[in-house]
Amino acid sequence: MIFFLIILLISIAGLALLFIKRFLVFKTVSKEEIFSRYNSAKPFWSEFRELFVVPTIRVHQEKVRPATYKEIEKMARRFRISVLKIECLLTRFTDYIRGKRVMSINGNKCGCANKSSYWEQLNNCKNGTHNQEGNTPP
Repeated sequence: MIFFLIILLISIAGLALLFIKRFLVFKTVSKEEIFSRYNSAKPFWSEFRELFVVPTIRVHQEKVRPATYKEIEKMARRFRISVLKIECLLTRFTDYIRGKRVMSINGNKCGCANKSSYWEQLNNCKNGTHNQEGNTPP
C-alpha cells in the first residue's frame, strides 16, 4: 500500500514540475505575441469540418449510399418474387376450389349431358317410360 502512495506522490510532483516549467516559459512571452498567435490560428471547428466532416460526407455519398440502395433493391426484388410465388399458389388454390365447387352425383357432374347408358336406363325404369324389350313406348 505504501508503494502505491509513493508512486502517486512522485507522479504528482512530476506533473507539477512540468506545469511549472511550461508556465515559466509562458510568462516570458509577451502579450502581443500571444494575441498574434491566437489570431493567426484557425478556429477548431473549421479545421474539424475540413478534416473530418467533408471527407465523411464524401465517403457517404460515394460508397455508403450506393451500397445501401443496392441492398434495398435486392430486398425489394426478393420480396416481389416471394409475393409472386404466393400469388401463384393462391391462383392454384382458387382453381382447385373452383373445381371442387361443382357437385358430383355418382361420379358425374351435376347438369352434364353425358350420363352413362346404365344410369339412363335406371332413370327411365323409375319413371315408367321403359318396357321389357328395352324400347321406350310411343
